[in-house]
Amino acid sequence: MPTTRHFSLLHPYLKNLLLLILLCSALRVLFFALNYQQFQTLSNSTLGLAFLHGLRFDLATVTLCLAPWLLLSLLFYIFNWQRALRLFGKIYWPLPPLLIIATNVADTLYFPFTGRRSGPEVLSFSQDLADQAGQLLGQYWLLATLSVISVFLFIAASLSLLPKISPVSRPWYSRLAIAVGIFFFAAVSIRSGFGSKPLSPSHAFNWPAASTGHLVLNSTFTLLRQDLSKLDKIDFFATDKQARQLNQRQSAPWPTPANRDNVVIIVLESFSLEYISTNRDSAGYAPFLQHLMKQSLYFTDAYANGRRSIDALPAVLAGLPTLMQEAFITSGYLGNKVSGLAQVLRLEDYQSWFFHGAKNGSMHIDTMSKRFGFENYTGRNEYPDQSDFDGKWGIYDEPFLQHMASTLDTLQQPFVAGVFTISSHNPYSIPAQYEGDFPKGTLKIHPTIGYTDMALRKFFASAKKMPWYDNTLFVITADHTSLSDNPDFQTATGRHRVPILLYSPNGKISPGDSNKVAQHTDLPITVLDYLGLSEKYRDQLLPFGHSLLAETAGEAFFVESDQYVLINQSATLLASKDFQQLEFKPNASSDSQIDATQSQMLKRLKAKVQIYNNGMINNDLIR
Repeated sequence: MPTTRHFSLLHPYLKNLLLLILLCSALRVLFFALNYQQFQTLSNSTLGLAFLHGLRFDLATVTLCLAPWLLLSLLFYIFNWQRALRLFGKIYWPLPPLLIIATNVADTLYFPFTGRRSGPEVLSFSQDLADQAGQLLGQYWLLATLSVISVFLFIAASLSLLPKISPVSRPWYSRLAIAVGIFFFAAVSIRSGFGSKPLSPSHAFNWPAASTGHLVLNSTFTLLRQDLSKLDKIDFFATDKQARQLNQRQSAPWPTPANRDNVVIIVLESFSLEYISTNRDSAGYAPFLQHLMKQSLYFTDAYANGRRSIDALPAVLAGLPTLMQEAFITSGYLGNKVSGLAQVLRLEDYQSWFFHGAKNGSMHIDTMSKRFGFENYTGRNEYPDQSDFDGKWGIYDEPFLQHMASTLDTLQQPFVAGVFTISSHNPYSIPAQYEGDFPKGTLKIHPTIGYTDMALRKFFASAKKMPWYDNTLFVITADHTSLSDNPDFQTATGRHRVPILLYSPNGKISPGDSNKVAQHTDLPITVLDYLGLSEKYRDQLLPFGHSLLAETAGEAFFVESDQYVLINQSATLLASKDFQQLEFKPNASSDSQIDATQSQMLKRLKAKVQIYNNGMINNDLIR
């Protein structure tokens, strides 16, 4: 080819790259500012290193976003197809700033509810997001407006950098050499080096500290590069049998005759323990629940196994924690052998019904209830009076819980039922007639906590008049925590603290406070233990829970900020996913005789991870 005038490619590409990296860094500042509570305990030097490390992920993100344009443009550049090069740039260059701003701003607002950067799993909630888009834009109108303005400004800035005619003519082989150089630069940038493994979200938690990982990341990167369902086979122990033996805690069944009591599981949306006063003389924002605690076996040190609703129900209904980024119900492991509590109780001729006031399909709750053994389901679609719709999310809790009580009154005993409330979910709607009736508090969720608490009180008032009430075990907990203004609940463990209580009107369970560590995955085996069925169906349940009625000490196990967390009454152990970073926190106030040395807790933690990963991969969690 002869030497001709041509478009410059290298300088425009690098300038746009730097512009978009600057955008990612600015969005990281926004993420930090709006989620300061998550990182307030970090030193200034650690924060500075986190922002510095973030540039590595920003470079990979921007290079990845520009890769489709770059691949075609290199071809146009080599052959000097000037019109195609510039036209394709005009079409494609507006897309990266739009994607980067949209994903990071949205996730900045979503992060307080999940405690982690979102990945492709959010696409499984696309219909929920579409349904809520209008009210979310109204709620965050200022940030939405600034985001739209920023999109247009950065698109204009990017387009101003489009390749122009170069003042220097280059022969074709010179353009080829430049194209090859740009290609290899992009490939190395996306991989972040020459190592055998490309850059992944897990690398963000290696330096400067595991607790800075979500600050180091950006949400566009996790959306594009997060590996969802894939689990790695673990060989901490020679065999999975050895891991299971280490995980076992032998205990005798609860000393009570077998009974056929009904079971009602109540999962309260976002009822963090923070909102419920632990002072017996103070009611907090949920006075009825506080009153019910006094009549129940209440576990003062209880934890949710996840930070999302979609993670709570597998734990509560089937004893399955979530160690993957993707939820079990949307993962490739959905078909694995997993027995839910309702599925087991149906073998004892229990009727089963699950209630959730949101639109059917929301968060896959209806699918999960069926997957874990509930034969019948009532959602917004089946609810008879659509005038009780809150206009945003679903049926208000008060009328919905009354409908549930009436439905249960028609069932033949024994039955197992579950309900998942909705009103204390963003946008925190309260019926007009109750506006101003509940303490405003310091967080926008507080009034709706009071409303749902009132709805719960009225549910129990109605249920007490029904014949099934006295022969029923009520299991009450929350799906996860939510907004916080108390530093004690802004730690890795505090962000999982929820109430767990067992209430039996017939007095089979004595009321009182228990300081045993409890978790959601303990609930299925606890219910079977109460019914005298734990030994009969022990092999039908997953190995992640232990009866709260047994004499053995409890423990909790979950993932927070991409770290494994193991808690018992003596200590807390946090470990990075590769187990290279460990943090051991003894509980100085504990008088327990549990041997909680770091090495022994680490063995138990590794055993649980091996059981989970290999059990999911081999489909042998239940043997």
